[in-house]
Amino acid sequence: MLAGLVSTVVGLGACGGEDEGQQVRAALVDLRFAYFAGDYGAVCSRLSTAAKRQLADMGHNPAGTCPHDMAERMSSAAPSRRDRLPLEIVEVDVDGDRATVTAELGGSSPSKLPLVKVDGRWKADALFGASGPPAVDMQ
Repeated sequence: MLAGLVSTVVGLGACGGEDEGQQVRAALVDLRFAYFAGDYGAVCSRLSTAAKRQLADMGHNPAGTCPHDMAERMSSAAPSRRDRLPLEIVEVDVDGDRATVTAELGGSSPSKLPLVKVDGRWKADALFGASGPPAVDMQ
C-alpha cells in the first residue's frame, strides 16, 4: 500500500466526537492525498518511526531526512495508475494504540496496513502494510 502508501485527507489529530475507527480512516485518506500531491514532508509526518526506518533502509544511498529519503527512494515508485484506483476500506480493527486497516484498491485482493497512535495521531506503521512490498510492474 505505500505504493499502497495509503493515505490521508482529513487530519490525523483526535477530533471531538469521532470514534477511533473514523480517525484511522481519516489518517489513511490524508496519507494517500499527501503522497499523490508529492508532499513528502506531509507524508513523513504521517509515518511512525518504524515506517521511517523502513524507508531509510531502502535503496543504496545513506539515509537522510525522511522527506529527502521519500523523494529519492520513492521516485521510481511514483503513484501508478493502480495506486490511483478507488480505495475501499473494508475493515478497521482498533486495539488500543494499534490499528489494522484492511483495504482494496480498485477491487483487488485485500491488503492490510498497520497504524499506530503516536501523541494522539494515527500514523502508518509500515510502508507496504502487512502484505509486504508491492509487486514491480515491468511494463
